[in-house]
Amino acid sequence: MNALTPAVSTGSPPASRKIHKPGTIHPHIKVPMREISVHPTAGEPPVTVYDPSGPYTDPTVETSIDKASPDFATNGLRRAAISRPMKAAMSGRNTMDSWRASA
Repeated sequence: MNALTPAVSTGSPPASRKIHKPGTIHPHIKVPMREISVHPTAGEPPVTVYDPSGPYTDPTVETSIDKASPDFATNGLRRAAISRPMKAAMSGRNTMDSWRASA
């Protein structure tokens, strides 16, 4: 039996580059953005848009579909995601999560 090796597109789309901006509420969280260059004759600055494409379009990140992704808990996101609902539940407030759990 021949196993197929999956292929993943990598690299930036044409006329663009990946950048990261600090979050408004949590500046330690880097928000992935993409700067898209407009035609040089337009005389306009690049257009900046949110970029949910992940690490595969970031040339500064070495990616391999054969390796596991880095543990996101190291930057505090997991702790924050768990602690907010827990604090709400312990305070007696109803949240969307508690309503879903009781359904």
